[in-house]
Amino acid sequence: MPEISAEIGKHLQCFRLCGTQLRATSGGAYALDWSIIKDVAGSMEIPVTVRFYRLLAAYENVFMEELNKK
Repeated sequence: MPEISAEIGKHLQCFRLCGTQLRATSGGAYALDWSIIKDVAGSMEIPVTVRFYRLLAAYENVFMEELNKK
């Protein structure tokens, strides 16, 4: 398994903290609530950059796939 850099580790910690912040309809959850994640990132002093959003999109994709398997 590849090592995770400190930067990516901090991003993952932020995303995991926000794992219950979902956008949902009566049909179920369909996305993470990015506005909350952005606020948490700010409080963790994580720069909200294009790289941050790309990592968040990748994390969200995997997260939603796993959530919808259940």
